[in-house]
Amino acid sequence: MKRKMIGTLAVVCLCVMCSACASPAEQDGESVETPEITVETPEKYKEYDGYGCCDRSGHLKYSIEIGEEFRLHCFFQSGSPEYEEKVYTLYLPEEENAGEELVIRKITDENGQDLSDSFSMLKLVFEPGQVRLLVERREERMAGGDSDNIQTGEYLLLPGQENEQMAQTIPMESGELLAMARAGYERESGFLAPEAECLDNGDGTYTIHLYEMVPQEDGGWHTATSCWYTVNAFGEGTDDIMEEQIQLPALSPAETAKYIPMPVKLTYLQEGEAANEWEIMDTGIIRECLEALQQITIGNQTDQRVMDAGEMFSFELAEGSVWTVRFEDGRLLKGNLCYETEGYRKLHRIIEDYLTEEGL
Repeated sequence: MKRKMIGTLAVVCLCVMCSACASPAEQDGESVETPEITVETPEKYKEYDGYGCCDRSGHLKYSIEIGEEFRLHCFFQSGSPEYEEKVYTLYLPEEENAGEELVIRKITDENGQDLSDSFSMLKLVFEPGQVRLLVERREERMAGGDSDNIQTGEYLLLPGQENEQMAQTIPMESGELLAMARAGYERESGFLAPEAECLDNGDGTYTIHLYEMVPQEDGGWHTATSCWYTVNAFGEGTDDIMEEQIQLPALSPAETAKYIPMPVKLTYLQEGEAANEWEIMDTGIIRECLEALQQITIGNQTDQRVMDAGEMFSFELAEGSVWTVRFEDGRLLKGNLCYETEGYRKLHRIIEDYLTEEGL
């Protein structure tokens, strides 16, 4: 009997000791969460702090804040004309992704609520002078309307977007829309449609047809359609085959030069004390100009302006679409705004050498 009592007392003492060692939360029956692993932001990304993009009205839509924490600032209208800012915290991968991509492993709202399950993909691609924000939503998990949420799409974030309002309200030209459509379709399907045409519907919308000509056994040709889009001058509209809403991806001038179909004519305008204009039909020179444009990097917005130093490159396609790029003393003009560039001199030298050789 005495041995039994001693054994019972030992068990009681052991339970008391275990209880004393437990955390207050465990004693109260609460679950204990594993602390969030914080990954320090690499220095190389901090130069992109403040990069953003605007919506078609010219208001800032998305911007990234890169400091001790990584944040995404979003501006939603929530069904009203007023914009409301919401800030999300982005958690970096525990191991750095290959190349310049950051696949976000977790996103939380201002209250700390984990929203990661609402996205099948959320990543940032860092490139010289720009950042791509790539979003794929799980639509079934999206509460509220389109104006309350980060939307599926690809967004081009650029520096100085707080000052971008005037530039963003300028509608795209038909040649730009073709380039945007080809780029977007390739990113979605992996196929770059070799042929493209754009029809102005006369009501503020454009019909875009991407296709290829496929030879047939009888010697004829068959038109194989990739897609039909109907969009406005800001690239918003519908995929007419899939009957879905689309937003064509924004492109930099370098990307537009890459994806625009081969032009048949280049009009070069030099604006000095007197304006001089030349029409260039030489395919080789047009191709060289496009290749030079692909190498141009756009920098920060600048207030520095120069009189009588303007240049215009207007590319015209066989079906009539046009894309125009303007410079002022080597700086890119976009509406009333001016941006620093790198690589412009090569483009200027191509035109200068051509005009000299032609005695123009």
